[in-house]
Order: sequence, then C-alpha cells, then structure tokens
Amino acid sequence: PYLTRCMIVFLSIYQMSKKIAADVYTSLNKLRFLLGRWRGVGIGKGGPSGQWAYEELLEISTTGQPWISYVGNGYKDNAARHCEMGFFRGHTDGHVSMCLTDTLGNAYLLMGKMPEDESTPSTLTLTTESVVSPFFGRQPRVTKVERTYTRSGDSLTMHVKMATTNCDELEEHLHITYEPEVT
Repeated sequence: PYLTRCMIVFLSIYQMSKKIAADVYTSLNKLRFLLGRWRGVGIGKGGPSGQWAYEELLEISTTGQPWISYVGNGYKDNAARHCEMGFFRGHTDGHVSMCLTDTLGNAYLLMGKMPEDESTPSTLTLTTESVVSPFFGRQPRVTKVERTYTRSGDSLTMHVKMATTNCDELEEHLHITYEPEVT
C-alpha cells in the first residue's frame, strides 16, 4: 500500500508538472511574433554624440526549452559597437521576464505582460525591475529602462526609453525598425 500511494503521488506530481510545462510553452507561444533573424537601421539619442544612426542584427529564437533566446549586435559605421544577450521567460499567469546583459557590464531584469489576444500588430512592453552595473562602469549609470517591441506585417520595431543618474525621467534612447534578414 505504501508503494502504491507513493506511485500515485509521483504520477500526480508528474502530470501536474507536464501541465505546468505545457502552460509555460503555451504562454511563450504568444511571443512568437518576436521570433526571427532581423536586420534594422535605427536612431539613437543621448550621450556626447547627441543623435546617431546605427544598424543592428537581432536574433530571437527558441531553444527547445521554456525560454526564448535574445542576441542583439549593434554597428555604427560598419564597426561593432554594442552587444546584448539574454532570455525571455514566461509565467503561466501571462507575465514575461527578460533577463538581459550588455557589453558595458550592465544587467537588467525587465518585466511585462504578454499580449492578451492574437491581434495584429502584436506589442510587448517591458520595464526594469532592477539594473545592476559594475562599480567601474561608464557614467552616467542607467537606472530605468522601458522596451517596447511591436510587430506590424513583416516589420518589427523596438523603442527603448532610458533614465540615468543624470536624468530621472524616461527619455527616448533608441528607435529601430527591423526587417527579416534574408540569408
């Protein structure tokens, strides 16, 4: 009887974990509008340069696990300037997190809510829960970030607003429109 009860408990837990995993995958499915290998041209604002044009190669892909991989490489005048890597993770209640790190040594945890429906354009807005920077990092330090991704047709747009130790208000930092990269 004890072994039978243990097996019943084990099977119940196993079935529940399969359902939770399926729910996580289903919730991440709402982010499929982000998936792809993208190339874009954008405008950045801030810092000593004021305003600058840049290009970016962005790859957002599934890994076969309950997360989505994110790798962005920015270029200015054909020279590598910036890289960021991270993951999207979903929760069964519809929340999504993005853990992201960049070549300046900053690490970000951003949170948002997955799109409620399948309407077009699909939009995801994420705001920082926390920002961590190395003590020897560039000044001013980033204190808050808001990222909005919008898919319309074959285009993906990203708007990034940022606040720093010099300016508490979120101000537009990046605006880029990506097209699918043709290989």
